[in-house]
Amino acid sequence: MRIRQATRALCALAALTALAWVFVPAASAADAGLQARELFLDPDGRLMCAARGGDTLNYPANSQQAFESSAGTGVDIITTTARLTKDGEFVLAENENTLGAWVDGKGADVDKKVSELTLDEIKTLRLKPAGSKALSGCPVLTLKEALAICKGSCLLMVSVPEEQRGKLAGLIESSNAEDFVVLRGRGSGSGFSAWAQGKTRLAAGYYGGNIVFMATREIGRCLDGKMAAVELSSANPYSVIFSRYVMKRFEGRARAMISAADPASCGKREDNALGWDNLAAKGYSVIETDYAPELMQYIQDIEAARGELERRVKNADALCSSGAYESAGTGELRAAAARGQAVLDGGSTPLSRVRETAYEVNEAAVRLQNGTQAQEKGVFDATPGRIAAAALCTAAIAAAQVYTYKKSRKKP
Repeated sequence: MRIRQATRALCALAALTALAWVFVPAASAADAGLQARELFLDPDGRLMCAARGGDTLNYPANSQQAFESSAGTGVDIITTTARLTKDGEFVLAENENTLGAWVDGKGADVDKKVSELTLDEIKTLRLKPAGSKALSGCPVLTLKEALAICKGSCLLMVSVPEEQRGKLAGLIESSNAEDFVVLRGRGSGSGFSAWAQGKTRLAAGYYGGNIVFMATREIGRCLDGKMAAVELSSANPYSVIFSRYVMKRFEGRARAMISAADPASCGKREDNALGWDNLAAKGYSVIETDYAPELMQYIQDIEAARGELERRVKNADALCSSGAYESAGTGELRAAAARGQAVLDGGSTPLSRVRETAYEVNEAAVRLQNGTQAQEKGVFDATPGRIAAAALCTAAIAAAQVYTYKKSRKKP
């Protein structure tokens, strides 16, 4: 009897273990999607990576493989554009005309409008690979399929033509996708801020241009509509969208988004670490890119640098409060530590600023411990030895002057 009970107990334990292996990964994936949502809604959160069309380095943009690759590697957001087919189904397509984007079974370009083709016809076509590394033979992805891939893994940011916005809202609601789909104003026609107001906080308004009062007016409308982000765009490297006057409106209220994937949108900055660092320094905290793995690594480097800065600030506070140094001598380190804490409390911050601030805190700590902090400030530290040396030098100079004077007075 006891053997049977023990056997049943072991079987139950084995079953629970198997269930755990099944559900734990699913829970982790759900957590990733929830974390991306909460992060997007946090205006003071870390920098976020938005992959345009998924992993386009290895697969055609907007393909199932590109989406699965990006979602599986931890990107925060995948951006795309959806359009209605002839029979009213959403498929992913950047442009209404398919020339250069879709090919038939023989690899020939298809020169049609998306709205002229039914979904069944489109499913016989393939995405045209771009670049030598891109995989060929990828089918056109529907928006419903894209929703299934992104759910629980990342946010999906979607734009549609203005006349199709209502249909998109209906699909999002019927698919229970309100928690992870972000409505994108760019490419969604005029009046987006008024249309999206009250529908969801997961929305990114849009302004493109270089007129300061129009930029601030549109940002104000989006923020009044409780949108979590506003996307700005300009080809001018010195546009008002990079000014402190405009960017300060986002502080504590919403995220500023920009596309580094399009040079005409980001003031012709490069879509690389140097460009991202500059954009983050201007105040942008959501960056769209064609190089998502590299941007994710850049973000990880920021978080690692922030951890090191936090450690150095704590070490500085400990040194200043240890009692081993006079209060007047710790002023430089206290100031450096305060600047470091301001960076830590400042939300999204460029990697260069975090590293520079950590270096300043460390150098101030080293100078304090080496007793050279006063000299770095230009203050003379008077010790008995230095006073004696100064007196001897003064006496020697005076004697030399007297000797020279007497010698010059002698007649030849």
